[in-house]
Amino acid sequence: MLLSDVHIVDLNQSEWDKDRSEPEKGRYYFTKKVYSKSSDYRDDAIRPKHVLKWIMYDKAEDFATMNHYRSKYNAETVIAGDPYWPEPLVPDSEGKYVFPPDTILVKIPLEIWVEKLLLDKQNAKRGHEMADRQFKSETMAESAELDVDIS
Repeated sequence: MLLSDVHIVDLNQSEWDKDRSEPEKGRYYFTKKVYSKSSDYRDDAIRPKHVLKWIMYDKAEDFATMNHYRSKYNAETVIAGDPYWPEPLVPDSEGKYVFPPDTILVKIPLEIWVEKLLLDKQNAKRGHEMADRQFKSETMAESAELDVDIS
């Protein structure tokens, strides 16, 4: 199985039998199954509170990526009982969804992730503007007159 074969089921929007289902074992009995998709973030009525990401979970590196996401983006591991289920995975003994051998599903608060995207956009724009300024200053140093905006 590949990671692309795993699809996130939105348990808030889905209808499932809570008596027969066993979330801690990754067993659900659905009457209506709804998958999480990117367009959900544009709809105020069903917008998830978290962004879900698969990240490295490597014990050999002392969980460096997990620690980075936890400290910088307030990420938490998705556990059995959360309103998300990566179908067809079964939670491990700690209730976490780990894709073998070294990938784990985390949830990041949506507000923090949006701030990160805006900052990335600003940094990309700033980098482009700096490259533009450097190009113009180099052409001026070479005595070439250039009055063109390359943006």
